[in-house]
Amino acid sequence: MEELILYAKPELVLISEKKKLRDYQETDLNIKVVKLVYELLLLLGVKDGSTDQHNALKNHICSAYRHITIEQMEKAFELFVKGEFKTKPFQQLNAVVFGQVMNEYFEYEKDQTKIYRQKIQEFKQKATPMNEQEKNELMEIAIKKAIKHYKKTGEIEMAASKYDWLDSKGMLQGDQTNEEWNNIKKEKYQSVKNRLIATYSSAKASSVDQKTEFKNIIKELQETKSGKAIAQSKTELLENYFNSL
Repeated sequence: MEELILYAKPELVLISEKKKLRDYQETDLNIKVVKLVYELLLLLGVKDGSTDQHNALKNHICSAYRHITIEQMEKAFELFVKGEFKTKPFQQLNAVVFGQVMNEYFEYEKDQTKIYRQKIQEFKQKATPMNEQEKNELMEIAIKKAIKHYKKTGEIEMAASKYDWLDSKGMLQGDQTNEEWNNIKKEKYQSVKNRLIATYSSAKASSVDQKTEFKNIIKELQETKSGKAIAQSKTELLENYFNSL
């Protein structure tokens, strides 16, 4: 029990492991970030302001903060309003203010989780590597938790790793032949790829930087093997599997 308490994950670590912005489908991502910006405006008491400015902030978050979670941003502004940062709270919200708050949050997070991460590193160095059976048992537990979480929220965290494990065990394939399953995967990949290209091609960029970003994403999607399309395909196939259970 003492060891469990010692290595219990702090809140800041837990929220950093939630679903990253990059893992959302574009439509869901826009909805999530619009809701976030609206809630931050209420939190800061910003009644007036430029709608264009707030739209620009939404686009900035979608492009520049894809590596973090909604929960981290919410926590950052909770701490900001409480006066935990050097930058004291004031009633304004734009990309510059957002960047200041997040930079202070990253430093705060680093400082607050330093001891925990050191202990985890020490534990990993001392721990005996898991054998294949132990790895499988651990993944089975993670899959069961993921299914419950998906049924409740409609979201799957770290979908690619769960997909890869289930696929390697033949659980996603079911009664289908290898040829049938491979065709399903190919069709899903091509469908996702075409949809994403169409989405980004028709998207209205709010700045020169975002226009360049969209072009780069489309270029990557047009490659023979697009990492973005592969990741989204795996997520959607995993969702189909979870929905069938």
